Amino acid sequence: MIVKFNNFIKESIDEFINKMVSQDDYDEALSDLTDNYGDINTAKERLDWYLQDIGNIQINGGTLYRLVFLKNLNELRNNDLGEYWTVYKDDISRYYHNIYVEDENMKPYLIIGKFEPNSIDIKSSLLQFSQIPDEYEVNIIKQPIDYKIELYKKPSF
Repeated sequence: MIVKFNNFIKESIDEFINKMVSQDDYDEALSDLTDNYGDINTAKERLDWYLQDIGNIQINGGTLYRLVFLKNLNELRNNDLGEYWTVYKDDISRYYHNIYVEDENMKPYLIIGKFEPNSIDIKSSLLQFSQIPDEYEVNIIKQPIDYKIELYKKPSF
């Protein structure tokens, strides 16, 4: 039997999800998301996408993004860049508009982190996602092995 590479990756991620997420945790997240979306099919689809995305990063390592506000780069805590990161860079524009910073001297910076496998706290990430699915965030348990930081250009809406 010939197995296509994409199918092999999907099967590996599905196996990972089955090992890392208990059925009870999955069912609880699905219930919360169903309440949020009002539709179990949409909730299941979004939950499965999320678990595949974070499962891929958990298995292979990958890139995550974080938005921080600083007066200058010297304020950045290089040894602790924060616990909450997002999977997609494009989602940062939504976060930017949802964050209110009183101090006008604060500037937005985007941290782009490279993470090794097993850097995500799957259970707490799943709980957070089921409560606030639009943020598509993950909670990390290890700091990035490498990162770069750049001034974030405010999106124009």
